[in-house]
Amino acid sequence: MKQDLEVETLQMQLPYYELGRKREKSVSLDWTKEWDRFDARKLFDFDISSLSQEQLAAMRKRQDLLMDGNHAAL
Repeated sequence: MKQDLEVETLQMQLPYYELGRKREKSVSLDWTKEWDRFDARKLFDFDISSLSQEQLAAMRKRQDLLMDGNHAAL
């Protein structure tokens, strides 16, 4: 039994679909400016010796979490 589903019908069931449709204006980014502003060296500026032993111990504790990809990336 094959069902024909239209993409728009499925999209309308998504939680943020209607919110996105009602948005007055979209955000436009100047990607050239953003790229120039980005400095990858800042990613490696962190000094682990600035953390206390308690903070390190808390970070080393294993915690099992269930999360989606967006939260995992954060």
